[in-house]
Amino acid sequence: MEQYGNKGTFNVEGVLQQNIVNSDYYKELYQRVSTWNEIVDEIYNEVTHAEPWMGGNARGPSTFYCLVYKLFTIKCTEKQIVDLIEHPDSPFIRAAGFMYLRYVGDPKDLFSWYEAYLTDEEEISPAQQGKTVTIGTYIRDLLLDQSYFDTLFPRIPEVAKRQAIKRLGEMGLPTTAVGGGGTGLGGRADPGQSRRPPSVKAALSVNLGQRAPHRADNREQGRGIDPTLNAQRSRKERSPKKSPPPPRANSPPARKSSPPPRSYDRRVDDRRGDDRRGDDRRDKRDRSRERDDRRGNDRREFDRRDRGNDRRDRDRDYDRRDRDRDYERKSRGRDRSRDRSRSRGRDRSRSRGREANDVFRDSASARSDYDSVKKRYG
Repeated sequence: MEQYGNKGTFNVEGVLQQNIVNSDYYKELYQRVSTWNEIVDEIYNEVTHAEPWMGGNARGPSTFYCLVYKLFTIKCTEKQIVDLIEHPDSPFIRAAGFMYLRYVGDPKDLFSWYEAYLTDEEEISPAQQGKTVTIGTYIRDLLLDQSYFDTLFPRIPEVAKRQAIKRLGEMGLPTTAVGGGGTGLGGRADPGQSRRPPSVKAALSVNLGQRAPHRADNREQGRGIDPTLNAQRSRKERSPKKSPPPPRANSPPARKSSPPPRSYDRRVDDRRGDDRRGDDRRDKRDRSRERDDRRGNDRREFDRRDRGNDRRDRDRDYDRRDRDRDYERKSRGRDRSRDRSRSRGRDRSRSRGREANDVFRDSASARSDYDSVKKRYG
């Protein structure tokens, strides 16, 4: 059978789906149970109610919803769905089949699947309080109401819903939802609740740092307190207070009584805690921004100083190079002048030597001429 809608979440409300896949029971179930027959046996042995969340002081998704979600993952065939909704052993096995159709069946075909069972008289107890209704009442409420205890069903198109209401009227059956799978408990139609029940989007669980929503009556029953006491207490609080008698003439002035302590409201306290945590987060962000700004300013100042130091070093290098070039130029000039003076001295000494040689040579030649004349002429 082709599944309708989101293939990843199977149209289950977001937080409920996350609670299911992250619960320890579902993880253990994922490894231990893998076939249709094993899931049916697990429903028969373990399921005691059809609510989406565990009750009392427990936290997390119910066994029933974990097993229905497991059915989503194996993608039941039409024959398997028929075997579920007509199973003779347990009404919760039948409820799992109807729930499968409500979540992943085509909304246009939903009434045709439910129609043959709208007057079924087998009894089922979908709520944890133990109130029983017939299978027909149960599936009629699944068809008409989008709210189911503390979760929401996928929306049925308005055209298909109007056609279903019309067919119910023709069959002489009620056309309005009672809530809570026909029990009138825990849904939007619950007369015991004066406001909308807590949304699953506010649900919390242990694994996700959240917890599942629970009604006040369930919590009190889990602690061993009769929930009727809460109703009596609320009626007393709503009843008008009698005005005190006028003070007597000689009586001392009455002391002002301190106002009664305010009743503890967990939701208000959670909101205040969220506000405080939000303020803390904002303060941390502001402090981190200030630290980043200071670090940025320090880094820019360091860069400026570093650039200034580099500039001064370059200037010193330029000055040192200029001085070195001047020194080399002067030393080369001194060397050249020294070389020139040496060469001049050598030239002078050579010229003096040549002159002396010439004089000696001239005198010697004159003497030799004198001697030759003297010999010749006597």
